[in-house]
Amino acid sequence: MRKIEYRNYDGTLFRFNSLGNKYEFDISEPHNTADYIIFKDEDYVYAKNGKSGRIEFKDTELHNVLNLTGQQIINASSHEIFSWINGKKTVLIAFVPDDYTLTGKVFFPGGVTLDFNGSWIDISSLDDIAFDFGKPQSETGTNFAGHLTALRNGTFIGDKSNTNSWVARFSSIPYLSRVENINVFRNYGGIIFNENNANAIIQNSEFAYVERGVLFEGNVNGVGTNNAKIDNCEFVNSWTTPGTTAIEISEYSERAIISNSWIEAFATGITTAGENTKIHDSLISTSSISVNITKGSVYISNSEIIFNADNAVGLYASTNPSTIRTSNTRFYTYGKDSVTAIKIDATGVNLQLTGNEINLGSVTGTSYGINVVTGSIKNSSIIGNRIIGTSEVGTAVYITGSSTYVIIEGNFVKNWNEGIRGGGNYSFITNNEFVNVTSPIPSTLNTSYYDNILYTSLPDTTDSLISELFLNKPIHYYDGTNYYLAVWDGSTWRKVQIS
Repeated sequence: MRKIEYRNYDGTLFRFNSLGNKYEFDISEPHNTADYIIFKDEDYVYAKNGKSGRIEFKDTELHNVLNLTGQQIINASSHEIFSWINGKKTVLIAFVPDDYTLTGKVFFPGGVTLDFNGSWIDISSLDDIAFDFGKPQSETGTNFAGHLTALRNGTFIGDKSNTNSWVARFSSIPYLSRVENINVFRNYGGIIFNENNANAIIQNSEFAYVERGVLFEGNVNGVGTNNAKIDNCEFVNSWTTPGTTAIEISEYSERAIISNSWIEAFATGITTAGENTKIHDSLISTSSISVNITKGSVYISNSEIIFNADNAVGLYASTNPSTIRTSNTRFYTYGKDSVTAIKIDATGVNLQLTGNEINLGSVTGTSYGINVVTGSIKNSSIIGNRIIGTSEVGTAVYITGSSTYVIIEGNFVKNWNEGIRGGGNYSFITNNEFVNVTSPIPSTLNTSYYDNILYTSLPDTTDSLISELFLNKPIHYYDGTNYYLAVWDGSTWRKVQIS
């Protein structure tokens, strides 16, 4: 069988055949790049020193070899470990490509890179975190933090009935934890970033049929994972599995970015309580809530949000989020019952919707494009959106009087039973186009300005806010006998009879 040289480091250390499960390994040859090389034969797993060529450890169990290696790193380099924090060094542990089985938890300090080089790791018998880097602040003992900590190029096969099983946890790694080119299949959880993980990155990775994909976790002291990024990742699950979540961001995690990623068939796509969470150029398709916002602020752009089940919601805000902004994003479903594209149950949210498309095709029941009925928004704008429903079903925009200072302007509203209901107090509803809408504006508030309704009583301009809102803006007015064009000039209503 043709032999293939392994050249990932120096190209001469070992070779393996085209099946990747047998190799020739010159055990005496020193290695000049990797600090440790992990390999196996039929009976043992070995850790070879990459500098001296010496076999440091061997055992029948992979986790024993790795834990001994990790302890040697701590023992030999405790005086150096904080120099690694300054970015001077990362300890590289490289695997010879093979199939490995991990039956026990592995601990490493920060400042260690595990490169599996395409190996498959069976963790299905482990009901714990497989690879634990650093130490949570809640645990006692020395905190071996360290920078430049990474997990790369591996496939991990688990058993999601083991509800404590995660592939890796990074705790108190002050700068640059990285997860690159990994695949996680059927495990309960994927990756946890726990406390003080600035600039953590997950990229080019896949999480398939897991209960929970990635968790940005904080603690009660307000320490979270800041400036983290998930880029070019896939999260895929089964439509029939309830209670699953692809990405979770705690309230102590700020400035998380999710980009160029695909989430499909989870119950919840992204749930976030963090400040300044940004989602862009991604697809999120779920069976319950695509984006669940409980606190903080969220900015979504150039994405597609699909809510693919009865009673599902595209974007849902509860508890106390401050700001939600979406632009150039498509909210879509087809053939479902009682669905809502955007639902706000929180109070006092600053909601900014600009240039989005909401498309609810062939829906039934009580469905909404934008629903702000039990919650409220303030200082908000809904501008230039296409809001398309199913003829004579549901309401495009429903905003009750508990909301204030809302601009609803320049929207294209098509195929609804109701167009814009309410709008909030001291609001401005103008230049909206209605096509095939049974009742374009079925319910109004005299405390808001509408450009295309008939007022049957003049607004109370003794309220200074209403006076300012209606200043020099024409309205159509009917006093019970005659029709007028009326304008408030700041001191009186000037009326011109038109019929």
